[in-house]
Order: sequence, then structure tokens, then C-alpha cells
Amino acid sequence: MNRMKQAHFFAIPTQGNVYTVKRLELADKSNKLLIATLKRQIYFFEYTENSSGELIPLSKEVSFTYIPSGTEIISLDVFNKSEKGNDFVIGIAIIKTIVDTGVHETYLNIYSESESKVFNIENIAQNCLTLELNFTPYHLTHTYLVTWQDGSLIKKEMVFLLSGSDKRIHVYKENIMNHFYKEIEADDLFPEFNNLPSVALWMDVHYYKNCSERISAYGTECGYLKLMKLCMKTNSVLFNYSTSFISPITQLRIYPFNKTWTKPTFITSHKDEDELVDIINLNINEGMCDIHDEELTDDSSSQTNTVIEKNSTETPDVDDNINYIRKNDNLSMSIENIADMESPISEDVCPDSKGYTFKERVEKFDDIPNLNLVVVNATLPSVCFCDIVHNGLTAYTTLKRTDHSSVTSCLEIGDVDFDGVDEILIGSSAEEIKLYKLVNGTTVLKEIKKIVSPIFNIQYFDIIGDGVKELIVLTMKGLYVLQHNEIDVQRKLEEKVFKLTMPETNFT
Repeated sequence: MNRMKQAHFFAIPTQGNVYTVKRLELADKSNKLLIATLKRQIYFFEYTENSSGELIPLSKEVSFTYIPSGTEIISLDVFNKSEKGNDFVIGIAIIKTIVDTGVHETYLNIYSESESKVFNIENIAQNCLTLELNFTPYHLTHTYLVTWQDGSLIKKEMVFLLSGSDKRIHVYKENIMNHFYKEIEADDLFPEFNNLPSVALWMDVHYYKNCSERISAYGTECGYLKLMKLCMKTNSVLFNYSTSFISPITQLRIYPFNKTWTKPTFITSHKDEDELVDIINLNINEGMCDIHDEELTDDSSSQTNTVIEKNSTETPDVDDNINYIRKNDNLSMSIENIADMESPISEDVCPDSKGYTFKERVEKFDDIPNLNLVVVNATLPSVCFCDIVHNGLTAYTTLKRTDHSSVTSCLEIGDVDFDGVDEILIGSSAEEIKLYKLVNGTTVLKEIKKIVSPIFNIQYFDIIGDGVKELIVLTMKGLYVLQHNEIDVQRKLEEKVFKLTMPETNFT
């Protein structure tokens, strides 16, 4: 990461926040960026070719309707309803203060346009539906709302999720017949979002097994974390974990630890397949942890405790030897212990807590992903919970802090060093990005990259269009686009081609 070079810097007149930058992935797989500021400016950022065929950065302000003067943009979100075309829906949560009375008015503006092969952001910005809110909006995101009937998936719709100051997460669904969005009652549809103890600052939802199961997580302003797994076919809760970190949870992310590849056409035998799996396993089988309940401390006198609870209405489909922390065990783990812990674990439990190798896991759980959950705390060490589908919140490793005065604000997951395993990138007010890696079962801080401004958001995707991802960093002063060193990329490409093409040689 330290060898990345600055490809472009785009200064913005006023700052944004952790919610105000979103990626747009078009039907042709090109990527654009939408950036909003608190003072209602919205910028569209992309790379385009000039007349000489050279790539140049292009940024322009887009005038979205129904965002009056004096309005502040709190959050925005974008999704594409079409799998083949460009049918984007953009949600913008705003707050407006009436100067004469001091009254705050809040709205959710939803912009959309009919599906088109040619993407035009200006056309989308002129077609607005405004929904008045009776709460202050926070995190705006989206997920699928799926419907099962008689064991078959019959409907899959995209909906907005919006957390509010009323300690609720609101769901907004499109009425396809009348072409407008409205709030729907979500207590039965998303039971994991009921009874929040405080404002949800971030939430994430992940479907798997052909959308027959869902695992969701949210973190709140008071540091409360909830993780719940549900069966969509029976609309039942499979497990329900919760814990408290005391410090506000600024961001969290559910992500697959093991990557999946399509079987190459040159694989013709089981021997070839085993060799390819060995190559893939070279880096993937590094770095999961399994902390059992006997390793936790019951420190009832501590004022900063993290209590993990599990309320299960149905026994999870896991091995009997997995240790769980139950509500009536009255166990706790100290935040100080988490901060100082070196994540003790040996490689024999990788890549998951039950000791399955990557190949064994593919054969046994080919439709169940190995999901990790990274939780970023504002002032405490961040935590990575491992294989949450099977372990809930009982297997974890910590991301050690290097200072105790900054605020940790954001995270991103990405394979920055091209080794086939995703790293964890953490941004903070200390004007630096920390890169953590799971190496031999231990979380290691590998790199720290300094940025000349407090960091609000980090994203890692290919915005230039050259096939290599860039690191996109939103700071208080503007947007940085950091590009990999072309010599490093070329060398890594040659190494991978060499491994796949050179025949095995026996020198004995």
C-alpha cells in the first residue's frame, strides 16, 4: 500500500461524511463515483478518454432537484435494479433548517429513471420522489427483500434501509404498479432490526444459499452490536447474538473470507484439480481464530465489559464441539483483554474454526460461505469475528490500535497485495490508513499509510478501467485516488502466469 502513488486529487469545497460517497457500477462493468457534501453539492467523478486516447479524470457537479438552499445532505445510497442495463435508483437523505423558527425538516429523496443502455446522471437527477421523514436520518443502504412460498423463491426486490434518530431502521419499498416508494412495516420482514437500544450507525445484510438464509448485523451509537441469522423459507431465527463495546460502532462489514473461482477449462483430471487447490490454499489457509469460552474472563468488577449473548430459538446446524457463549453462562470478556490480546491460534484450525481445509470446506459446505464480520469502534480496538455463519460472535481476533487519541471512522476489505486473500483497511482521524492481515492465525498490522487529512471513507475498486483496482479515499479536504505501482503489478502478473503455465519439474 505504501508503494501506491497518487493518481489524482479532487478538492471539494465543503466536507462530506462517512455516508456520502457511493460507487456506481454500470452494465458495461465500468465504475463511477458519486460524492455529496454537507452543503448540498453533489459531484460525479469518473475517468474518461480524451481525443488522444489518454485517460483523464473528470469531475462535475450534478444539480439534483428538490434539494433547496440551506439543506444539508446526511447520507446517500445507489443501486442498479437491472442485471443487464442501467436502471439506477439514488437515495439522498437530507435535513433542512427553517431559519425563522429553527425547526428541522428531514426528507428522503429518491431519484430514478427508466432502464437505459446509455447512462445519464443528469436525467436521473431530474426525476425525484420526496418522502417526508419524522426523524433525523443516519445510515442509508439497500438490500433484497425475498419472498419464499412452498419451498420456492418467488420474489426478490430491492429495498432501502434507513436508520433514524427514533432508534428504528426503516424500510422503503417500490410500488411497481404506481412507480413510487413508500415505507413498509418491517417488524416481521426484518425482525433483526427490532428493539434497537440506540441509533444504528451502520448495518449490513448478507444472503446466501440461494437467498434461503440471511445473516444481518448492526452497530449502534452506544456500542451495541447485534448479529442474527434467519431462515427465509420458514421465517424463523436460527441464532441471535449480541454484545456491547461501550464505544460507538462507526462501521461494520460482512465479507466472504474464502474467494471462489470458476474451474479453469484446462483442468482435466483430479490431480490437476488438487494441484490448483494447493496453489489457491497457499495464502487462503492463513488466519482464522477460535477463542473458546474458557479463555474469556468473568470480570464482574470491570466497568468496561463486553457481554456476548446468544438466544437461539432453533439449534444451529453446527458441530457439537463448537463452544458457544450462552446468555445464562454469565460470561464476559474485558475490552482491555481484547485490546492486548495477540489472537492466539494455530494454523491447524484454518480456514475455519472446525479445522476444515479450503478443499474440504468446498466439498462439505459448497453453498455455505465462510463469512467474517469486521466491527470498527470509534475509540476502542476494532474486532474481526470469524466464520460468523457457524460461530456467531464466539470466534474473534482484534485489530490492535497504535494510538489512543484518534477516532476510527471507516473500513474497507480488499486484496491490496494481490495474494488472493483480502486485507482489512481501517481509516481514522489520525490521517492514516492501517492495513491488517491475517498471517499464520494472527492479526498483523502490516502497513500504515499517511494521508494529509482526516479520513471519512475508503473504497477499493477499479475506477480507472485498466483492470487493476484503485484505493479511493474521501477525506475532510477532498478525494484521493491512489494507484498501484505499475512495476509491482507487472511483476505480480508474471509470477501468477508462471505458476499456472510452467510444468512441474522433478530434479531428482
